[in-house]
Amino acid sequence: MTALRLLIGGREYDLACDDGQETHLKNIARTLDQRVRTLGEALGKPTESQLMILAALMLTDELQDAKKEVEQLRHDIQNSSQSFERNKQIELENAIALTINNIADRIETIAGELERV
Repeated sequence: MTALRLLIGGREYDLACDDGQETHLKNIARTLDQRVRTLGEALGKPTESQLMILAALMLTDELQDAKKEVEQLRHDIQNSSQSFERNKQIELENAIALTINNIADRIETIAGELERV
């Protein structure tokens, strides 16, 4: 475990994280700090608790929106994949039908020639 001192909303917090996660934790703390500072400037003089709750609510809202978007994209990809597969199947069926028709035409031509003989 690694101990870190993070600055969020003008206040220092001592937190621990798994080794190798320091940069990630610093980055997300920086994002939270920016959000808290922006809210503090916009709202005047809210309490620290109000700032943290508002920032957490806003980030959670963004996270939920992102999750919905990911699910929609997954759904769209699945539908596109199914549509692509169906189109490929139709193309294959058409190619097979054309080949069968060509073979049938050849058989009829050969049968006609055999009848003349």
